[in-house]
Amino acid sequence: MLKPRYYFADDFRIFYEYFLSQPHTERTFHKGDYLWNPGQPYDRVQYYVSGASVHFSEHESGRRKIISFHGPGTLFPGYHTNDFRIEQSLTTVALSEIKVLEFTVPQFKAMF
Repeated sequence: MLKPRYYFADDFRIFYEYFLSQPHTERTFHKGDYLWNPGQPYDRVQYYVSGASVHFSEHESGRRKIISFHGPGTLFPGYHTNDFRIEQSLTTVALSEIKVLEFTVPQFKAMF
């Protein structure tokens, strides 16, 4: 049986050189930065080179429901071709300085 996992890292590290060789944008986020603006649909896929983020939903009372943490060697968000309304209510914030390789959805699709 699988154990629940909330911290994702190193799952895609084996692909780092491949991702680096493909068209992408290198971006840096600082502690407290949003990786997407609240309410913005996910239109990019990011490979984390370094740093960590927290992904959560925020209740109208201000309380946060943490969904997951993401660190080096992971891709976030997952790649998909549909827009899901729920994504616009979820937030991802940098817990430290984060360096990513960023791909548009069409760029990521072309790789696979």
